[in-house]
Amino acid sequence: LGLLSDQAVALAGLAVRDILTPERIGYTPVFTNELLTAGWAPRTSADPYDVPYILGCCIAARAETFTALGGFDEGMRGRGVEDIELGLRAWMQGYRCAISPRRAVQHRFTSDEDRRLTVGWEQYDYNLLRCAVAHFDGSRLAGTVAAVREHPRGTDLLLSLLDDPAFEERLAMLGGRAVHDMDWYCARFSGELHEFETRLTELAGGGGEHRVCRGCGALLAGRLVECLRCGTPLEPSPEATPAAAVPPSSPALALGQRDTRPCPGCGQQVPSAAKHCPRCGAQLPAATVAATPTVVAQSQPAAALACAGCGAAAKSGVRFCGNCGTPLAAPTPPPPDRPMNLHCPQCGREYGLQAKFCAGCGHRFV
Repeated sequence: LGLLSDQAVALAGLAVRDILTPERIGYTPVFTNELLTAGWAPRTSADPYDVPYILGCCIAARAETFTALGGFDEGMRGRGVEDIELGLRAWMQGYRCAISPRRAVQHRFTSDEDRRLTVGWEQYDYNLLRCAVAHFDGSRLAGTVAAVREHPRGTDLLLSLLDDPAFEERLAMLGGRAVHDMDWYCARFSGELHEFETRLTELAGGGGEHRVCRGCGALLAGRLVECLRCGTPLEPSPEATPAAAVPPSSPALALGQRDTRPCPGCGQQVPSAAKHCPRCGAQLPAATVAATPTVVAQSQPAAALACAGCGAAAKSGVRFCGNCGTPLAAPTPPPPDRPMNLHCPQCGREYGLQAKFCAGCGHRFV
């Protein structure tokens, strides 16, 4: 696939056509509830575009990138959820997943119930827990764990997972590689994952834990202070705990107040556990263990730029649009010693700085 020529794209796929009902074509795979029940969101473009993950029936990847990601999670039991987990992991580590919607692969679909009966409830639930514990947090993790514990042996599956030393090592590895979290991911795909977020908010006992960004409409965790999709500052919720009353170790710390450190290459604040800077790619020195996390003062929002690809606002200093992935370039002012306009030395006509020839006499500008 031509998509893989873009080094930022880790996983690529096609549209998926139902082999039994050819007129049914799925474009944007999503998950819709705490059990990660599969669903489809509408196609957003006739050209290649980003999706939350790639359906497992047709995944393409460069060998070196697939290896760097760690491939499929070999700790999973058989099949089920492995494609969602791989897609989540790619996004969390700073890569993208994208499809080419003009072509489709044929696939025989089964219902989720039939799939679980074929795969086995215990096997599916174990994989679901393995994915959720690795990537979810807050109400998302609590909702999934509560749902699985209602199934036969659900609690035993959870305890066996948490008691597995190899899984503990995997969690540490994933945390060290992550440049994004689930809040960012759900904001990035706020439209596609709206049903999932709404369902988990309901399970958490109401809408107080999430808020809607007035800039782009993304559904966001209530503890955030700015939108992870467009950068719009969020108004404090009435129930929010005053900043002075939140201890540095509290999980309610807002974005920008988490345990971070500056990148020595570009100064970007990055998670202390990260090994590479998500902005410039610089390798970070090993983090030292501190008694308490570093609290980074919240600064005023930086001036926003408009993405040329989708029009979304992007904060100054970032290199890629968080909505569509288009590279951003701030307008470069002309050098101070160069005039704002060009004047032809032969006929005196005036032109903009982009002109290469004089239309009056044909003089070539240097």
